[in-house]
Amino acid sequence: MLVLAIELLVAGGLVGLLALAWVGGKLLARRLSRKLGTNPQMGIVQGAILTLLGLQLGFSFAGAMSRFVERQDIITREANTIGTLYLRAGLLDDARRDRLRADLRDYTAARLRLFETEGMMLEGDINAELDSINRGIWEVIAEGVEERPQVAVLVVPACNEMIDMLATRNAAITRHIPLLVLFVLIACAVASVAAIGLGVEASDNRLRMPAAVLTFLIAATLWTIIDLDFPRLGLIRSSPKPLRDVAKMMQQDAPVHPVRAPR
Repeated sequence: MLVLAIELLVAGGLVGLLALAWVGGKLLARRLSRKLGTNPQMGIVQGAILTLLGLQLGFSFAGAMSRFVERQDIITREANTIGTLYLRAGLLDDARRDRLRADLRDYTAARLRLFETEGMMLEGDINAELDSINRGIWEVIAEGVEERPQVAVLVVPACNEMIDMLATRNAAITRHIPLLVLFVLIACAVASVAAIGLGVEASDNRLRMPAAVLTFLIAATLWTIIDLDFPRLGLIRSSPKPLRDVAKMMQQDAPVHPVRAPR
């Protein structure tokens, strides 16, 4: 419900803002005169504003999409790293192998809970839990490597990579389009829609429907950029399927009655 409310607020705000710009442009055209629409200089200004908006939308959309794909790649790499460490845990003695694999199952379950929270209200608590599990995993590996030094070259790098992937994920999830750039983008969209409304009022009424469609597409593109850039708050979200797949694999391999050795 929170996600839907945020989405409706963002979409409604964008549509309302652009609608006001449309009305403002039409009222301005009426006040100045219809001759403004036939002035060739006005067409040049309108074309320049729309061209500038097109460039800004294109670069902003490309950046938002690139960050979205990067976040999805991080999830896949993290799932692969967890699966690798889970398999290499078999190189340790039986007691530490079972402890490490149980910790990895808990770690993956906590990571999946990040996708179930609406927004970032509970993210701090879950990240603290992940850090605690990571410390336990490192302790188990340190004990196992001390007993079997020959496995260090395989187990330790996989553990380090898993811990690094959590830090990489936390950094990527906070990487967004700068607010100043977003404000400039919205301001340019408002100016463009106002120019469209001005041109429609000062010209043939047959342009109203195409202009309305163009205004809607501008609003939809702005909404998509914002939604892609804030995957924890919108409808467009990264898929946790790689983590679910590795969690399923670990659950299938789990003992029927796991015994957690005391730390």
